[in-house]
Amino acid sequence: MNASREELFEKLLNKTEELGRQVTPSDFRNDPAMPNPNDYPFHFGSFDNAAKEAYQKVHSRELKRGVTLKKAVKPVYNPPYQNINHTTHFGRPHN
Repeated sequence: MNASREELFEKLLNKTEELGRQVTPSDFRNDPAMPNPNDYPFHFGSFDNAAKEAYQKVHSRELKRGVTLKKAVKPVYNPPYQNINHTTHFGRPHN
């Protein structure tokens, strides 16, 4: 594909906004409407460089609007102390 730098970057921006995260090469390979990720190194040095640049631009644009990008949040539960059963006495016979 002989797309210009601007065309490639615009497609990358749109995909980044759609996904709400930094785009990976496999995201592009799985979407037939997207250009080949190997088209990006000529203009940007690597696909990852272009994806980081697009993510930063989308992220800063969203911050200006007061909207945050979608991000999966996984709840983490760390008990403050170990649960111990104090009703049993190890090593002592039960009556």
